[in-house]
Amino acid sequence: MRRLPTNKARDKLAPIDALLARQVQVETLLRVSRDMRFISPHQYAHALGFTESIGRQAHGWRKKYVPSPVV
Repeated sequence: MRRLPTNKARDKLAPIDALLARQVQVETLLRVSRDMRFISPHQYAHALGFTESIGRQAHGWRKKYVPSPVV
């Protein structure tokens, strides 16, 4: 698995956005795998829990690095 160079990068949003895009791909593949009965609904739900957790963490990081709007 390739590691994202977030710690040293000045632009931290690009790797986080790449992670979020990959998360969508993984969730789509999981959904197709469930629909084609390659994995059980229980396995799908378990895996989806992991991807949702990763997504919440990535969105938290993204929120941290996006400049807040000036009011």
